[in-house]
Amino acid sequence: MEKWLFRYPDQKIETVNYAVIPEGTPVKFVLHAHDAMNSFWVPELGGQMYTMPDMPMKLWLQADHPGNYLGRSANFSGEGFAGMEFHILAKSRSNFKSWVKDVKATKPALTTAKYKQLLKPNNVGTMTFSSYPKALDKENYTEMKDMKSMSDRSKSKDSMKGGDDK
Repeated sequence: MEKWLFRYPDQKIETVNYAVIPEGTPVKFVLHAHDAMNSFWVPELGGQMYTMPDMPMKLWLQADHPGNYLGRSANFSGEGFAGMEFHILAKSRSNFKSWVKDVKATKPALTTAKYKQLLKPNNVGTMTFSSYPKALDKENYTEMKDMKSMSDRSKSKDSMKGGDDK
């Protein structure tokens, strides 16, 4: 799967191949691979963290200034790995809130069927969803394991969690 999925549990939003974060705010990324081990890296914002199936890893990043920060896979994980790039868009807190409001008002919901399609190996551009299936909101990742068995065991699946460390 030559893509990155970002989940915003507090806002109930999901994005593909990009994430929007508020500037000056530490953001906790909870990373896990859907299948093949991978590596999440945003050089301008901080360290790199490996992603592994069934083993959530935490990485805190913070953008001190608004901007567009390139992220990528830093691990050779098979065909298509070189295209596994994403962007972190840091916005002022008010612009971040406006973005969330706009997403909620104008973007489609992520359905279970669409989610299963996203887990299959292919290249896609950026996508934005106003919500995601409730089953994906579980902290214990049980439903993720169930989704894995239904999706032809494709590659990396990553999530993002912002704000405080709950």
